[in-house]
Amino acid sequence: MLGFFASNNKHVRVGVDFMSTGVAVAVVAADKLKRGQLQSCEFLAAVGHTEQAKALHNWVSAKHLQNAECFSLIARHDVQLLQLEKPAVEDAELLQAVSWKITDLI
Repeated sequence: MLGFFASNNKHVRVGVDFMSTGVAVAVVAADKLKRGQLQSCEFLAAVGHTEQAKALHNWVSAKHLQNAECFSLIARHDVQLLQLEKPAVEDAELLQAVSWKITDLI
């Protein structure tokens, strides 16, 4: 979705949730007077990543939201928590070692 949204438009925030049958989108005011006020919400029916990307792209273009901040939701069932043993490395190298270990798991 890179390129759909940028941080220049500070008056609205866009929430996006990807589901198996489409994309749910919500536009929320971000200015001082109406902050948090729901301006619109829609469901874009589209199955598959390619179709969802097209539907979202068309919706963003039609609503002129190319420069709005965007937030996406991750459902609890879409996340898997894995605990790793601490790698046997110096503390200064720990972040890089954990990063490599996660890459190996993926």
